[in-house]
Amino acid sequence: MSVAPGKRHHALLNSNEPPDEPEMNFSRSVMLKIDSSLTSLDDEIADLRGKLAWLEEERTSLFSYWQRNNTIPSQLRRTPPELLRVIFSWTLPSNGDALHVGKFDMGQTLVDIDVFNEFSFVPMLLPVHQLIRHEMDCPLEDHLRILKQTPNLIEARLDIRFDEHPWPNSSETVGLLYLRRLYVSKSGTLKYFKAPVLQELALRYSGTDLLSPIHSLLDRSSCSLRRLCLRNPTAHITTKILQTFSSITNLTITNGKQLNALMATLTVTSLPGSPILASQLCLVFFGCESESRLDENAYLEVLKSRRAATNCALKSTALLLVDGPEPKSATRSGLETLRQKGLDLWYWGETGRAMKYFVAITEHRGF
Repeated sequence: MSVAPGKRHHALLNSNEPPDEPEMNFSRSVMLKIDSSLTSLDDEIADLRGKLAWLEEERTSLFSYWQRNNTIPSQLRRTPPELLRVIFSWTLPSNGDALHVGKFDMGQTLVDIDVFNEFSFVPMLLPVHQLIRHEMDCPLEDHLRILKQTPNLIEARLDIRFDEHPWPNSSETVGLLYLRRLYVSKSGTLKYFKAPVLQELALRYSGTDLLSPIHSLLDRSSCSLRRLCLRNPTAHITTKILQTFSSITNLTITNGKQLNALMATLTVTSLPGSPILASQLCLVFFGCESESRLDENAYLEVLKSRRAATNCALKSTALLLVDGPEPKSATRSGLETLRQKGLDLWYWGETGRAMKYFVAITEHRGF
């Protein structure tokens, strides 16, 4: 604001002359107008400061999300964990250099860690705050300690080994806010976790209850499970789980001695009004090792019956056979017919060698 030279008010602003009463009243009116403008400007500045703080928080959050997405194109993701484990084992030091193992905390760009301990757990320092994937075999207590410090974790594979102490009290759970994929070797450990966005769960069945721990985890987390992977399950427990959780659309069963019994349960019968187990399944993956033999006719019947049923969602399937006979020509012919009718199939043959008899569904990776 300025006053033109020659005006009485200009002279008062630029001198020590005393004002008369009218000039004082005029000056007071000017000050009132300025006070109003100052108040308005102060309010606007406060609003802008609040908006700036919000924008800075929003930018920090968005940049963090960008960093996590920036790891997705990494070529390491396309390398099977088993191969990475072998490569890493080649880099392990000799016994004389063992004291230098276990310090990864300076890895500023490290977001994915996979550690295998064959004989005992080796403690190590990790950049836990930036990890988005964690795989390790160690005592439960060490798993919990690491998980409490990994707020950005998306995938965790927890092999519980080398426990020397009783498991801690489960009254305090570990909140894993971004975790989408979880594997645990012992289902009893699920009581320690809360994962509100969990979508995929993998468990190894060892004769203990599976339904209750899964139920407890999902209730506590208020999440809907989309993919379930089970190793060595019984047909009974798998059926119970599928009957309980209708949100499961992807099912993976590996190395199950009751696999054929389960396939019989999953087959849709032709009897009118017969119930269909888990009609929402859109992908099924079966894997067999040497001690279990797949009934290929039962496998083909599962696929044919579910594709023929009007209210079944099956779109994709995959099959892994290790050290077992190749499917017979009649089975391959039946699968080829299903493929031509729109079913996506992927087959791995003997010794795990990928044999693409059919269209590969590369978006589905075994957990």
